[in-house]
Amino acid sequence: MTPITTFVRRATLRLPLCAWGAAAVTGLASAQTAPAATADNEEAIRLSVFEVNSSKDVGYRAGTTLAGTRTGEELKNVPQVITVMTEDFIKDIGATDAFGAMQYAIGGGYKPSSSFDVNSFLFRGIENAYQSRNFFLWYNPSDGFSTERIDIVRGPNAILFGDADPGGMLNINTKRARFRDFTAVGLRVGSWNQWRGTVDHNQVLRDNVAVRVNLVFDDKDNWENWVGQRRQGAHLAATWRPFADTEVRFEGEYSKLDRRVPQTIPLDQYSMWDGTTPFPAGPGATPAGTQRLSPATGANYWVWDASVGELRNWRGFGQTGGLTEAQSAAVKDTSVYPVGLHVFGPSYSHDFNYHTFTVSVDQRLGDNLNLQIVGNVTTDTNYRKQTTDNSIRRDPNPTLPGGAPNPHFGEYYLEYSWDNRRAHHHIPEGRVNLVYDWQPVDWMKQRLFASAGLRQEVFNNQVQREVIVNNPTPLAFNSQALLVRRRVYLSGGDSNANTGSIDPVSDPATGLRAEYLTTQNAAINTTYSGNAQLNASGEYLHGRFRTLIGLRRDYARSYAQTGFRDTNGLINRADAPERLRFEGYNTSLTGGAIWQPRKQLTFFATAAESYRPTGFGNTLLNGDPVGAQLGRGEEGGLRLDFLEGKLYAQASVFHAKQSNRGVNLNTTVNAINNIWTSPAANAARPGYADNATTGGSFDREAVESEGYEIEVWANVLPGWTLQAGYGYADAETTETSATTRSYIESHLADWKAFAASDPAVGASLTPNITTLEDFLATSVPGAKTIGSNKHSFSLFTKYTVQGGPWKNVDFGVGLNHRSGSVIYNTAAGGAVTPTYGEGSTLLNFLIGYTRRLPRGVRWNISLNLQNALD
Repeated sequence: MTPITTFVRRATLRLPLCAWGAAAVTGLASAQTAPAATADNEEAIRLSVFEVNSSKDVGYRAGTTLAGTRTGEELKNVPQVITVMTEDFIKDIGATDAFGAMQYAIGGGYKPSSSFDVNSFLFRGIENAYQSRNFFLWYNPSDGFSTERIDIVRGPNAILFGDADPGGMLNINTKRARFRDFTAVGLRVGSWNQWRGTVDHNQVLRDNVAVRVNLVFDDKDNWENWVGQRRQGAHLAATWRPFADTEVRFEGEYSKLDRRVPQTIPLDQYSMWDGTTPFPAGPGATPAGTQRLSPATGANYWVWDASVGELRNWRGFGQTGGLTEAQSAAVKDTSVYPVGLHVFGPSYSHDFNYHTFTVSVDQRLGDNLNLQIVGNVTTDTNYRKQTTDNSIRRDPNPTLPGGAPNPHFGEYYLEYSWDNRRAHHHIPEGRVNLVYDWQPVDWMKQRLFASAGLRQEVFNNQVQREVIVNNPTPLAFNSQALLVRRRVYLSGGDSNANTGSIDPVSDPATGLRAEYLTTQNAAINTTYSGNAQLNASGEYLHGRFRTLIGLRRDYARSYAQTGFRDTNGLINRADAPERLRFEGYNTSLTGGAIWQPRKQLTFFATAAESYRPTGFGNTLLNGDPVGAQLGRGEEGGLRLDFLEGKLYAQASVFHAKQSNRGVNLNTTVNAINNIWTSPAANAARPGYADNATTGGSFDREAVESEGYEIEVWANVLPGWTLQAGYGYADAETTETSATTRSYIESHLADWKAFAASDPAVGASLTPNITTLEDFLATSVPGAKTIGSNKHSFSLFTKYTVQGGPWKNVDFGVGLNHRSGSVIYNTAAGGAVTPTYGEGSTLLNFLIGYTRRLPRGVRWNISLNLQNALD
């Protein structure tokens, strides 16, 4: 094999920003192998059963996948619905990470639960809190610089992932070192000041050794004020074939991502106030007729007002509350909170540092037996500077704490405290896979797969909060009375003067100063998990029938080491005992079948279970554990294959259910215990506090989803390729918070009678009873999944001119449509009504040019125009 020397020209373009507002320019120069002999040399070596064969890809349609049985299988022979996004497809749509690529995913999408969530996706209306990378658990934000392809497995698949969710799973396949020389250098210049550079260099060092280096630098801002990110990363892969039947692969990646985070849509905590009736200063009752005004604060309530640079004690003053029907209603009124506003400022950030190492050995033992041993270690540390509240209120106080008139009376504001959070994760894991291809008779083949794996997850978390450290009153630092809150009036916008920073405050007028101290959540959580599985993929009557059956057994044991609070209320983890949070087993089954009556027509069906061992330490208010999340699902459909794969389509219907989803009811359980521990109530009934709950603040819910999906791939003309799909998914809760609801309903009549019997008791209990009644009214089955879309459609097509003066010019068009997503649910009379946002349609364009130069160099420049309709 003759090495190919490469030379790369640098291409730079600029596009003036116009009405589209999201236009992006991509300049890409790349050099790739042209001679077929190089690829033939690699294919001459028999591929491992643990690899995919990209030579079977047709246009954007991948021919094989590992995401059905963890061995290379043709996609049409797998009874699950799996979509593979190839490297060419990801490049053509202009995606630089999995989140951008998911715009074109049917039945799924990137769905963060907060601005700091970089892992969550939504498949078929069911959330999945993380992704996998090379089938290992992955908590970090991946970038396309090291991604070769993305598998989207919809539906439950116990034998593949085990610990996953029944809606589906996203698996990122990283780049491997190949036995051919090539180099690709890319430069991307985009809207919002984006500058991105990548290098992908593969080098054959010897006939049996190859290495591949990938580098990235990406810096960009955002349409939202203060938001942006910078990534720097390096990925190294190596392949060594010491013997004809042995392949050893190494992979390592380091990445640093610094993010200035988008602000989550604020919540409505103001609508029910009439906007005019003032709240009288002092410990008096809430004025009559002013709904959702909170009682006066009864303890020190320190607020830093950035607009004037003063620390004020708002003790005895009131706040507005939110909607009775929906305590978590998002603010949709842009006259209150304009698009692009970001009052938390540049300090609102999330920074990642991670590195991961993988070593795998594939060994062929004869013609039919294959062994793989693979180990992976991932370590990441992320730092978050975030706020503890995201609620918009209106100021109902006509006077300031000092007695002067309040210039902000009636204005909208956000009030929050800062958290400094550090999370360190260390995850070593390994597995052994054994595959045996068995053909006892001419009309039947079986691929038998056995696997065993072990994983340890160590999560070291710590939270620091800003508290006053020199208050003359000796209080524990974890007391709310020492917490420093920041108040930002929306009328001041998001200028530096209004938002301020996260630096600790110091008030010369009062002499008070604050620091960040560890007052909560300094815990080490350690989980040990293991799994073993057996599955068989069978072929009968020369492929006319196929089956997939599997059995998986999981075991998990989880420990927590939480620090003690010292006399000052600080967390001290020294000598803290390690306690067992959970220990349990789970068995999951998978069964699927394929019938191919004709070469062009295939029917498939699958029923499978899933298991996700998260939330081990979460307990109900009676002390029972929530347990692991369990899922099951069924799907079936057909595939059409014409012109040797050049026209391919699949359609499916599905049903999925997940139970034991943990729901945090901290506010509700606090209201229950505030009733039991009320001083007024205990004065009237000594020992009343003995009834307080001693369990946790979680409960269970179940969600079900059903729908259908259609996908089409077409490559019927030279130079033309298309991928399109439509999905419908309807998901809602079918069970919710049964334990907590039953507890409240069994005591509510007595609490209300007790409150009515004594004015002092009533003044103490009534606000908490109102909170519990709100909970009973809103926590009912039927709520739609927040962030889910019923309808999704995507299409991307590209044509490369085959001759004439426009030869090798690419023209591409992409279209994405999502119906309005669920923003929140309201409940009244036992019925739930979802509120949907507006739908979105994105139109994207691609134009590019490729030119082949001497010595195997291919030079390409392309322009991606995203969101042309704004």
